[in-house]
Amino acid sequence: MDTARYNIAHVMPWAAVGGTEHATLRVARATEGAGFGHVMFCRRDAPEVRDFFAAEGFETESYDPVEPSYRRATKYARDSYRLAREFRRRRVHLVHCADVAAAFTAGLAGLMAGVVARVSPQKDFPTLARAAALVSAERRDVRFMVVGDYEEANREHYDEVRRSLADAGVESRFVFTGFRTDVARLMSAFDVFVLCTHFEGLPLVILEAMARGRPVVATAVDGIPEIVLDGKTGLLHPHEDAGALAARLLSLLGDEAYAARLGGAGREFVKMEWSRERFAENMAAAYRDALRLGGRGGAGVAAVAARGGAS
Repeated sequence: MDTARYNIAHVMPWAAVGGTEHATLRVARATEGAGFGHVMFCRRDAPEVRDFFAAEGFETESYDPVEPSYRRATKYARDSYRLAREFRRRRVHLVHCADVAAAFTAGLAGLMAGVVARVSPQKDFPTLARAAALVSAERRDVRFMVVGDYEEANREHYDEVRRSLADAGVESRFVFTGFRTDVARLMSAFDVFVLCTHFEGLPLVILEAMARGRPVVATAVDGIPEIVLDGKTGLLHPHEDAGALAARLLSLLGDEAYAARLGGAGREFVKMEWSRERFAENMAAAYRDALRLGGRGGAGVAAVAARGGAS
């Protein structure tokens, strides 16, 4: 199978470039030399996303978003069939939905085509805001930086976040950078990296922070405890527990040696367990396993859900 070429369709559900798009690019780069080709299905109203992948040398295809609806079942089926027809036309063997929104809208189309295979993940800013208030009461020198797009697709959510921060009295302590291409440089300036969330797959951004030696604090949900080993490679806090999150942050801010040890342990963990080579091997193996489920020479029904969502 390594010498064959299997076509993977990646469904991009958002109108702007964010964590989902960067995670998809990493997957495509890692597996394109292992017998897999990739085509990026980008929304017709998302030229920024199409240009992002085209600039990296990947094929792109435009599609109209499909809206699942019981009330408009006929239109849903018609739109899904249209997308399924594009999957078949591009000889797609497997649809990879790297985001819940993509799976929600493209799932029926993938089934119709016989190739089915998940701002963004739901971040828990209210809990972060309450934790920030507790931290700020102890440390007047602390500032919080939020990196990511909010000007386009996430504007409404950004307004809700601002209200949460204002209600907690910490709006002035937060800096929002908007979409940036120099995230690595910004991350290197952090004292602590925080991911406060309701749900996640296995977020690449945590691995990126660890790779740069940043001590990590994250919510103990879904795939996060697989990489943030509490007290060893980072610190975990219970879901929606602002007090515990604040305590974890203060423990790192108040002990530079402890923070450095955790950051170093995280870096070694990534180096040993999450190297570029191992990532490529694991993704290729996941594709192979999914394609074998169809029982039709790699062109059957299969399912792949990414565990590298955006952040």
